[in-house]
Amino acid sequence: MNLFVFGTLLIDEIVLGLLNTVPERRAATLQGYRRGNIEIPGRVGKGPAIVASQHDHVKGDVLVGLTEGQVKILDLFESVSPGYQRIEGHVETVSGGLCAASFYASTSEIAEFVSATDWLIDTFTRDYLDDYVTQRIPNLMAGWKSQGLIG
Repeated sequence: MNLFVFGTLLIDEIVLGLLNTVPERRAATLQGYRRGNIEIPGRVGKGPAIVASQHDHVKGDVLVGLTEGQVKILDLFESVSPGYQRIEGHVETVSGGLCAASFYASTSEIAEFVSATDWLIDTFTRDYLDDYVTQRIPNLMAGWKSQGLIG
C-alpha cells in the first residue's frame, strides 16, 4: 500500500521509531486539502491535520509499498489523538503522474480546530522531535506490544 504523509511521518526518525525501517518515499502533492495546526486545548499530539479545501493543496511524500503490519502501526500512531480517518485517494507525483495512496484526513470532530496557520516541520523538529523519539514513540510501541496490538 502507498500512504501519503504530510506531517510528523515526513520525519525519518519518527518513521524509523515506528517501523524499524524507512520505506521508499516519493515527493507528492495532494490536491483539494490544506494543512494546519491542530489547536485543541489539552491535546497531547503536536502534529498537523488536513481538511478539505477546494482550491488548496498539501505537499508531502508517499511512503511506497507498505505492508499490512506497517499500515497497522501507522494507523495506531494516527489514532492516538482522535480525529483522523484513513481514506483512499490519489496524489500527484513530481513527474506529473497520479499515484493511488491512502492518507489521514481530519474527521468532522476536529476539523473546526484545524487552524488556517500551516504546520511547520522545523518548529516541530525543534520543539518536540526529541520527546517523540526518546519518550512518546517507545512508550506507544511498548504499550501496543503489551496489549497484543502489534508483534
